[in-house]
Formats: sequence, structure tokens, C-alpha cells
Amino acid sequence: MKYLLSLLAFGIVACTSAPKQVVQKPFLYEVKKGTSKGYIFGTIHTGVDVSELPDSFWPYFDKADRVIVEGFSPPEAIMASVNKYGYRSPEQKSLRELLSFEEYMALLAKVQKGHGVEVAKLSPFGAYNILLQIERYGGVQSQMKTQALTLEDSMDGNLYMRAINQNKSIVQLDEGHLETITACLATGHDQFYLNEIRRFLTKKTALQEELQFDEKAKAVYRESDEKALQDILSTPESMEFYACTTAERNKRWISQIESSLQSSSHTFVAVGTGHLTDGPASLEKLFTARGYTFQRVNLNTEK
Repeated sequence: MKYLLSLLAFGIVACTSAPKQVVQKPFLYEVKKGTSKGYIFGTIHTGVDVSELPDSFWPYFDKADRVIVEGFSPPEAIMASVNKYGYRSPEQKSLRELLSFEEYMALLAKVQKGHGVEVAKLSPFGAYNILLQIERYGGVQSQMKTQALTLEDSMDGNLYMRAINQNKSIVQLDEGHLETITACLATGHDQFYLNEIRRFLTKKTALQEELQFDEKAKAVYRESDEKALQDILSTPESMEFYACTTAERNKRWISQIESSLQSSSHTFVAVGTGHLTDGPASLEKLFTARGYTFQRVNLNTEK
């Protein structure tokens, strides 16, 4: 579930960074059709620092006159959107009706142990919002010794700030679409969220599983194994929300990116690696369908 929070890109949590090393082969791709050419780079939102990218990577970024990123929303905007679309409809059952008495009491104890939030105050919300509250206040994330995520903590944020410092033109692909994404996440997935609530209440190894997944994802990213990364991204959670988190966004993004490729002398795109080659609506497949080549760049990774 932490994936869904980090998807919103800003203001929830950041994991402790690993010792500095070199990403073996950055997920950098050249996109080209005729005279239109640019570069698309697959990021990992947190956990791998930009200083781990090889020196040979930076000319592709620094020469760009336009940088395109997913987008950043302030924490208050995220939570306002979550609350707006997180209320359950009148015909939906409350959490007390969905859970057994024992589960409900366990949830009460867990949430109150966190920040003293009463479960009763969560009753107007749907399973989506409740799960976010559990994780923020009484669940796995509150046990991780995490801190508020800032631009400096994320690879995407560091690239965004570097573009600002270099006075580049910047496009935020998700600007104005936060509520659309949140509404998609909050609608039609109640059973998944309810199962996740039960998992966190009953499975003592949930925290360890989250940490192990983080470490595996970071290791695979540093090893730059495209197939292994696709495999690790193919979790039940990512498959449940593929349309919301990847497919619909990619379909909306591609016209913006293509327009920039045609109008900019050097466009550099930085989005989560899962958007690039994974699934039926990957950017690779969408660009190929429009007649572009989509080829990984071979970089010298010696520092």
C-alpha cells in the first residue's frame, strides 16, 4: 500500500537512503521519429540518490532545454483530495459493519496507539481513506522511523530542482489531475482495501515484508535489470491499480510528451520506471504504435 502513497509523489514518507554506489545501467531511452528526438528516463521515486547515477548520464539531462516530470502536489492538496473522494457512499457499509468485533477492536487499539485517532471518527470514510489513515497513524508506516518526504528526498524531486536551477522549461504531466487520480484509486477497490486492512491487523510480518520489498526494488533498480524490475512491479497491488496508476496516465501523457518532442530541440522526460516498458499501456508500446523507435541508451557507468 505504501506504493499508492508514494505514487502521489509528495508529502507522505521517505525511506532511509542506502550507501552511495553507481546505478549500473540507468533506465534511459532514446525516443525518435524523423527529426523528433528526446530522452525518457525511468526513476525510482525514493531510496536511490541521484548521486548514484553515472557521470555519463548527466549530459543527456543538462543539454535539455525542456524537462518533463510527473508532477508534485503539496501534502495539504493530497490530503484534501483523499478526503474528498474517500467518503463512503450512503449505501456502503461502515467499517464496523465490515469487520468482525475482534478485528474492529484490534483496529481501534492499533490506530489509537499511533496518534490517538479514534476509529469512530473514521466511520464516514470508505475503505480507501481508512486504510491510508491506518498506515499513517497506526500501521506499518508509523513504525518505519520515517520522515516527511521533501523534494530533496526523491530522485524525481532532485531532477526537478536541477532543472529549475538550470532555468529549463518544465512541464508537470499530472498538473491539474490530482483529483482524477485520487478518484480512480478511491472507487471500485473496496474489497482490496478491506483485505489490506485485515492483513495489517493479523499478519505480524507486514512491516518486514514492506522493508524487504523496498530493499529488493532498490537492488533491482541499481542492477538495472529491466525484466527483474517488471517482475517485482507485478504485485497484486500494482495489477489492481494498473489502470489508475499507469495506463490512464500514460495515455494522457503521451500527447504532451510527443508535442514537446516536436517543438523542443532537446526534451528530457523523467517518470517512474514502471511507466516505461511494463504492461499493455507502457510508454514504449504507445510510442511504438505512433511510429517512434524506443531504444535503451548504453552508457559508460564508470564514475
